Amino acid sequence: MSDASEKSYATELFNRHKKDLGSFEDFETLYENLPEDQQDLICSLSMTYDFLCEPKNRKSSCQEGWVRDDHRVLGTISIVEKLMEGVNYQPFHSWLEERIETLLKEGTKKAYSKLTKEYHNEFGLARKVQKFFSKYLTKIEQNQFLGNVEIFEADAPKTKFRDFHEFGGFLYSLRSAFVHSAKLIGFFCPPHCSFSGSYLAGKFYISGIDIHSYLVIFEKMFIRHWVKIAESKK
Repeated sequence: MSDASEKSYATELFNRHKKDLGSFEDFETLYENLPEDQQDLICSLSMTYDFLCEPKNRKSSCQEGWVRDDHRVLGTISIVEKLMEGVNYQPFHSWLEERIETLLKEGTKKAYSKLTKEYHNEFGLARKVQKFFSKYLTKIEQNQFLGNVEIFEADAPKTKFRDFHEFGGFLYSLRSAFVHSAKLIGFFCPPHCSFSGSYLAGKFYISGIDIHSYLVIFEKMFIRHWVKIAESKK
């Protein structure tokens, strides 16, 4: 069972969004409908979210000495990865064995890289993000994400994310830049700004989504995930 300090973070988080609790009156009634292992997870992840993302510091930004906004995004991506870890998964080596003929036939580093990308699109973090956002965002919230980002590339017309598969791939790239290259890439607008720009893999992204609006929507998705689990156990 989770201790009282961990549980207090979840209680505070869920009580900020009582309208999203579905058929549950408050966090406590939702909590009691979760299996014990899920009770531990909801509390530990709520505490992790509070420490990594500092959602209560609504006026904070990296310029004011608080948690950097790009750290906040990475924190939420890590939580999504944990929540969706059991979704449609197949170990990479067993997946690759099914395609070994293709790899042996082409026998190039490029062919291996292509297969690795295919695997990540099907089973990796990009797929998990796509599933999570598509499942728990309302249509209005989906349009807010997909419609408020413009993408520029040399000698190409301006575009937008077509769907959450593309958006999930982009968030995966942000995470990979940090994990593999120690690069922090900002994306969401800091306080008092109407847009922000970021450059990644030859493309320039203009975002009109501010960091705090993103955190609010993330919290709602997080809660909807647990409501769905609790309601299935009634």
